[in-house]
Amino acid sequence: MTIYKALIPHYVMEFKCIGSQCERNCCAQGWKTDVDKEHFLKYKKIVNREWKDKFQRYVKRNRQNVEKQFENLFYGKINLDEKGKCSFLSENMLCTIQSEIGPRYLCRTCSIYPREFINVDGVLQCALTTACPEAARKMLLNKDAMQFDFIDTYEYGWDFNCIVHTNKNLKFNGALKYFYEIRNFIIDVLQLKNYSLDKRLTILSIFVYDLEKLIKSLSIDAIPELLQNTVSKINNGEIDDAINSIGVPSQVQLADLNEIIQYNFTFVRQKQYMMYVSEFLTGISYSKDVLFEVIEKNYINSYDEYLKPFLNEYGYILENYMVNNAFKNVIPFGETISNNVFEEFYNFELKYCILKMLLTGIGAYRKGITPELVIDLISVFTISVDHSKVYMVEALKKLKNKGLLNLEGLIYLLK
Repeated sequence: MTIYKALIPHYVMEFKCIGSQCERNCCAQGWKTDVDKEHFLKYKKIVNREWKDKFQRYVKRNRQNVEKQFENLFYGKINLDEKGKCSFLSENMLCTIQSEIGPRYLCRTCSIYPREFINVDGVLQCALTTACPEAARKMLLNKDAMQFDFIDTYEYGWDFNCIVHTNKNLKFNGALKYFYEIRNFIIDVLQLKNYSLDKRLTILSIFVYDLEKLIKSLSIDAIPELLQNTVSKINNGEIDDAINSIGVPSQVQLADLNEIIQYNFTFVRQKQYMMYVSEFLTGISYSKDVLFEVIEKNYINSYDEYLKPFLNEYGYILENYMVNNAFKNVIPFGETISNNVFEEFYNFELKYCILKMLLTGIGAYRKGITPELVIDLISVFTISVDHSKVYMVEALKKLKNKGLLNLEGLIYLLK
């Protein structure tokens, strides 16, 4: 184990796995469980004959091509049974590896999930994924702005999802020189409660679009001025003029987002998510036999009747979701530290647009929206989208082909 200084959202310290009581056990969702190289080799060397046979039967070498930096993380995989459950799960939905031979035999995935770790200049940073329903509840149901704790000593002995050196990765993205200033600004704007979340995201869309222009033109040292100017425009109200000056299509974004949502069926087989999509379509009376103008009117009415009042009272749920994702996914750089920061931010924001649209139709179907429904939808959505690496890539391609992968297109989707 290595001792790190750590920056961690406060809710992480309050989280505890509820095991067999969980309504969506992470070991029974049909997910591939990656095994790190250290534990793959450890399984091969175990002396216990019964467990040696089990590991040989259920743990296999991962033969898929992975990036070199992730080879040790994805060295092996655990086979699932015919029901999509981990082969080491007991009838009581508990892990037999942990209960019979001890936690030291748990691979990295099983030891840390639903935690995700990144390393920024030697400081460990940890957040939870909303795929875990209990983690989602701890994270999203707090009415106060998400707080972050700095911890002097945190033990951690695994690899990181992402490593950021703000003074070494500059040849890939010079903007990392101002990593902390950019990230702090993004989180601060996401928590500006005097604006709607849509408007906060619109402000950030403009900022990241301008940030990418500076990166591409190698005008890195103009970033502090961009940050300062954006803050000034927010404070003096000029940001409204900047937003209004952007030419955005006048129609409702229903058709384009709905195409993206239904396209998900090509890659996602999560039954609960498919049920939610079906409720969305039924809620707005979406059908080939119904005029699109009627569907669009149903959608607008549902937004006004169900989603808008819900957000007025419980808007902090989606705010916390976006703040956590921004922190966890190193927005706007992404885990690959891309210099295509606008595309990374577009991806980040598109998930919010899809969620909001689904809630509009589901609200009409169920004649109301509750916090419990939103938590469950976010959990299911995270499982379906974040565990389908292909989906968001293909969704962005589709939007690019429609001429929407730009600032005007992103603000249009936010409407």
